[in-house]
Amino acid sequence: MKKIQFVVLIMSVFILSACSNLKINEKFPTGTWNKILIIPIIGESEYIDSFESKFVYELGSDSNFKIVDPELVKNMYKEMFPNNDSSYITLSEALKLAEKNNASAIIYGNVKFSQSQFAVNLYSTIKVVDVKTKQTVAISRQEDDSMFFLNERNLFSAIAEEAAADIKEALINFSGI
Repeated sequence: MKKIQFVVLIMSVFILSACSNLKINEKFPTGTWNKILIIPIIGESEYIDSFESKFVYELGSDSNFKIVDPELVKNMYKEMFPNNDSSYITLSEALKLAEKNNASAIIYGNVKFSQSQFAVNLYSTIKVVDVKTKQTVAISRQEDDSMFFLNERNLFSAIAEEAAADIKEALINFSGI
């Protein structure tokens, strides 16, 4: 009986584990970016919209940045590329769109979701690309695992919050704020 209690105690300690990683290109010169496009986040889950809306909310709540919402980016994309599907915008298309709309940077990325018998796993990769140099200047990688099936929407929201905090840190670094 004590073994079962010990196992339950250990499992409860490791119910939710998260890992965050932000890489910033320190050699990239700082300057003021006038506008940043958020390209629609790619992912195969019914909760991808939850991730994207939380990410945009967290990032857009900072008045230091002019952020263009992914929904507006989709509309701009449809005008520029009327024959293409706006649910998947390639990096080269995103850069052309940013250049046409006088944006200084783009933010794009993906979220991967997997579910096994015992756990839910989320992985996100969000990148910031300078439009002028076409150089990736920051990458945020998030990983979140849950051994028990908690509310999946909450897991997506938590990862989005962490990714937005990372990207905010990078934007502040490059904007010289």
